[in-house]
Amino acid sequence: MRLVLIGDIHARRLLVPPWRLLGKRLLGQTNLWLRRRHQFDLSLLAPTLRRAVRTRPDLMLFSGDLTSTALEAEFEDVKAILTSLEDRPATLIVPGNHDRYTFAAARHRVIERAFPRDVPDCFPDVRSLNNAWRLLALDASVPRLLSSRGLVGASQQQEAATLVRSLSAEHGLVVLCHYPITVPDGIRSRWQHRLAEADALCDLMASSRARVIWLHGHVHMPWHFRPPDPRLAHVVSVNAGSPTLSRGGSGRGHGFWQIDLPDEASGPIDLVRFEPEAGHAGSADEQWTEHRVSSI
Repeated sequence: MRLVLIGDIHARRLLVPPWRLLGKRLLGQTNLWLRRRHQFDLSLLAPTLRRAVRTRPDLMLFSGDLTSTALEAEFEDVKAILTSLEDRPATLIVPGNHDRYTFAAARHRVIERAFPRDVPDCFPDVRSLNNAWRLLALDASVPRLLSSRGLVGASQQQEAATLVRSLSAEHGLVVLCHYPITVPDGIRSRWQHRLAEADALCDLMASSRARVIWLHGHVHMPWHFRPPDPRLAHVVSVNAGSPTLSRGGSGRGHGFWQIDLPDEASGPIDLVRFEPEAGHAGSADEQWTEHRVSSI
């Protein structure tokens, strides 16, 4: 079973009608003009998706923050790129905090209406990937006036706990959530930027008899690591990074992850990081580097 993981896209529209600049969106648009418009380049998305499709994944996962301020036009910009792909695989999208940026965007279910086939109608979304592996998709993104603190909520936690209790050591569990439950040492995790139930979800994952791979975005930095907590020795955290990040480093985006799950959950999981090189992604001299991680 092959998955690809794609993270924070942050499509933007700089010219917004004044009557749409209410509440938090006014702050977001101000931030776009002053800072973020220089940090993300949507032209990097299409070549990333084309390269991802060429790996022939069974399922393409998006960890949220497709947009900057949850405008319908921002979602349509991403949708146009996604629907233009030839042989697009099955796709699953979970919302990020920027996709629920305003209370109106959440109330009117803007991301669900933009991607009715790809965003589950309700969360958590639970599905079987094969005989051994299950997938749990969580929606932790809620509108807040100032912070970006995530919240899964009691109902999703209860259903997640029921799933975890049903799994044995012969199973594997893939969790897709915009937020991480833990971050590597040296990464600052501010209260207002964290998942409110991170500790409780760490406890739940620690209780799992199945091995767990937690896929997420939110922090614009790709990584994979095992949490230092010995209770989480069977958990691997994978951060998608941002395929459209155009500042710092190479300035060509973080590409995407390819994740190969074994037929038997006890087998090795293969991780490969694809990153663009040799000029601007999508140019005539486009090349991709494969950073192959030792099987985990």
